[in-house]
Amino acid sequence: MEISLKKENEKMILDLIRSRRLPHTVIIEGDSKDERDNAAMLLMCGAICSSDDKPCLSCRACKKVLEGIHPDVFIPKPSKKLKSGIISLNELRDDYLSQASIKPNEADIKIYLFTDADRLLREDSQNTLLKIIEEPPQNLLFIFTAEKAKALLPTVRSRAHLITLSRIFPMKRARRSPPQSPTASSISMNTTCC
Repeated sequence: MEISLKKENEKMILDLIRSRRLPHTVIIEGDSKDERDNAAMLLMCGAICSSDDKPCLSCRACKKVLEGIHPDVFIPKPSKKLKSGIISLNELRDDYLSQASIKPNEADIKIYLFTDADRLLREDSQNTLLKIIEEPPQNLLFIFTAEKAKALLPTVRSRAHLITLSRIFPMKRARRSPPQSPTASSISMNTTCC
């Protein structure tokens, strides 16, 4: 997988990584789903990278993250039992959160990425996550992506570092207007005398 981000969004993520102060919970909101997912992928690589210049995107750890096979990265998917596109509370608890307190296998950190968390997680699931987010085990990072962070519970948002991705719209070409004569509001006069 290749990571492709708009420059200002990439800079925000890289600045956070290079600050060497990763928060334990991050919400990435805004822009398109692809942009949010790529930002999350870059953040995960930066958190797990074994290189001094993080994220290198070429070390074994980064490659495993990019290929979706790193044993310390968990990306919960919607429940197959539920047709609503959400993760069931039981699956969240049993399949994912039960492993949160176990030390990472290969990396120094364990990561949980909840893509489209505003759609994936019901209120009861967010409340269950809140218990861990409030007092996270050491070396644990939660990343939530959402179109709008406001769709997540205020208690979850208050404990997370929020990254709002920029939307860059193509510039519209302005129609050429005929030259206008100066008006009183557009004339600047120097009233000081020599």
